[in-house]
Order: sequence, then C-alpha cells, then structure tokens
Amino acid sequence: MNYVELLRARKVLTVYGAVLAAVALIAMLSSHGQTPHMDINGHQTTSIPISVLILVAGYCAAIIASMLGTSLNRENGGHLELAWTKPISRSRYAAGIALVDILAIIIAMAAALLAIVAVLATFGLATFISADGALAATLLGFGVALSWYAVSQAASASLRSKGRAVSGFAWPVAFALIALSFAPLQTMLHEVVLALNFLNPLAYLSTVAVTTNDHGTSAASGGVLPLTLSARIIGVYLLAAVGLIAALAQWRRLEA
Repeated sequence: MNYVELLRARKVLTVYGAVLAAVALIAMLSSHGQTPHMDINGHQTTSIPISVLILVAGYCAAIIASMLGTSLNRENGGHLELAWTKPISRSRYAAGIALVDILAIIIAMAAALLAIVAVLATFGLATFISADGALAATLLGFGVALSWYAVSQAASASLRSKGRAVSGFAWPVAFALIALSFAPLQTMLHEVVLALNFLNPLAYLSTVAVTTNDHGTSAASGGVLPLTLSARIIGVYLLAAVGLIAALAQWRRLEA
C-alpha cells in the first residue's frame, strides 16, 4: 500500500468529512424540533426508499473519486524517478495507489449515507426509510463513483501536469452531455451524444426515478441511457475496468 497516497487520501477525507458534518449540522439545526409531513405530489407516502439515499451518497463519493482520480498524474510531476526505482513492478505500484483511493471512495460513500440518515432522524423521518432496492442502488452508486475515478485516471495518467484541471473540467462536460441528450438535436448528432454518454459515469446514475402513487413509492428505470437497471450496473463496472486498464497502460509507458 502506498503510504504517500494514504496521507493524501486522509487529507481529502478530512476536508470532505468537515464539509459533510457542517452541511448535516446546518440541516439538523434548521429542523427546530419539528416533524414534517411526508407528502409528494399531493399523496402521503409511507416510506423513503433507502436506494434513493444510497444513490445520493454515490454521487457524493463520485466527487471524492474525481479528486483522487489524478493520483497517477501526481506521480508524474517529478516523482517518476523515485517510483521507478522501487523494487516492485509499475503495475503493483499503481495498484497500491488505486487500492488506497478505492478504500477512500468507499469510506466517503458510507459517510455520506450516515450523514443523510442522521439528518432524516433529526427530522423524525428515519422510521420512514425502507430497504427497497438497497443492493442494486449500492452496486450502481459505488460503480458510478468507481467509474468516475477510472475515467479521471485514464484522462490524466499520461499527462505531466494539469491533471486536476482535466478532472475538474470533466464535471461540466458530464452535465452538458446529459443536458444535450434531452435537447431536440438532429438524429445523427443525438446518436453521437448518446455514444459519448456511455463514457459518462453520471449518465448511469441519472437513470433511476422514484414515483409515488396510491400504493406507495416505487423505483423505475429510465433516463439518459436506453438500458435496464441491471445493464446499467454491468455497464458502469465495464467502464471502470476499461478506464483503469487504459490508465495503467498509459502510465506504464511513461519515461522518467
């Protein structure tokens, strides 16, 4: 395990935890001890699917993933000479970095979920949480964060600098691609946007909608990508695998 990356991940998680705690505290203080009524579209709902909360936590984890997704790029800035002298292969060295980052992403997702549940408990809504769709949401939410990490690594691994700029610029590009997928474009241009969205981790996360009717709350698939929920879960992990392989292939070919 890479000790330097461990220190960096700890620093990122410390800042993230402080921001998360501050937001949660503000939300808790705003409750003023009141218990709100659960009404959606004029209908009183009896449950809050935990799948929705998990997907929100996955989005938060994707933010951390984008921050950690330039770790190989950071090694390029004057550290390659040292990295290449270590008595391990370049692949093992990169794997040690990735392991630290992925563990940090898992912690970030879990912390976000705990913060959301804590806020709901303050509002007296924790008892409304149901376990519907928890497993699928966990796989999808973590997969999106992991694929964002992998795409960030693939986009910055071969660069000598500006890795963080590339990772940061990816966010407006991702949102723009999602917005364009709903725009009235010509057929050919729409197909191009659709193809690009298969490389956009957020396009997979924006595919679960929650609907409320007289029989309660249920989850339904639909959104940017024309895939079922199961296919989206598989697709997002394929994207993560391709991204990590591409990042490693680029980084191994660099010269100190």
